[in-house]
Amino acid sequence: MQTVAIKKLPQKPANHSHPFHQLVVGINGDTLFEVGGVANRLGQQFGCLVPANQPHDFAGDDNNQILVLNVPTQDSQHWVSPQVIDQLFAHPGYKKLTPPLQQLVHVSVQQFALAPEDQLLASHLAAAFLHALYHASQTIEFKSQPSAKIELSRLNKFVLTNLSRKISIFELAKDQCMSPSHFHAIFKQQVGLTPFQYVIKQRVKEAERLLATTQLPLVEIASLTGFCHQSALNRAFKQVMGYTPKAFRLHQQGS
Repeated sequence: MQTVAIKKLPQKPANHSHPFHQLVVGINGDTLFEVGGVANRLGQQFGCLVPANQPHDFAGDDNNQILVLNVPTQDSQHWVSPQVIDQLFAHPGYKKLTPPLQQLVHVSVQQFALAPEDQLLASHLAAAFLHALYHASQTIEFKSQPSAKIELSRLNKFVLTNLSRKISIFELAKDQCMSPSHFHAIFKQQVGLTPFQYVIKQRVKEAERLLATTQLPLVEIASLTGFCHQSALNRAFKQVMGYTPKAFRLHQQGS
């Protein structure tokens, strides 16, 4: 088991557990974690504490980078005090990192990058950070659990702003501060559609508006509403509306 690692999370949501404790801190980009039923974005201001054998979901954007500290349940080398391990990993959750702790993360990443094969250095860096986190625990707040409800007005604004391009479920989940798997389940329950169906419906709705209010050619409307080509717009429009874009425009012009 590698004590310290700098990794990139997959963009596709994943889930696993492992027989050792883990502390994860965001370095670059956006990452989402869900552990113990609580989802949160990770960045330089938050660390995620994952106890041994605790299932957790995770995903990241294309630029994400995380610092991972793997901690054995029993440290045979005694780099980390058993009291520190027991208290920090008693429950899954998120810790807000104070500015000094953020600086310590930055220094640790720099030092580890200079000698990534030096596991003795890695162990000392991990121990220093975990002990500092332990002693700062009284001034660090747990991230409260977000409400398990989609804020549709905010989500609609995000989708409409980005309608001309591909929108991933990771981006939608990030907008609501949920993990992709949690977001998908809550969204389907609340809205009655999958996130994919919802985005398609919004694209068609905007295409309908453009057909009714402009003389733009169909190929341009397809591009503006995020369809890769005109035939994709035709299929989606007919599936949602029951008729083709051309038939809709002719009807509008005749009325």
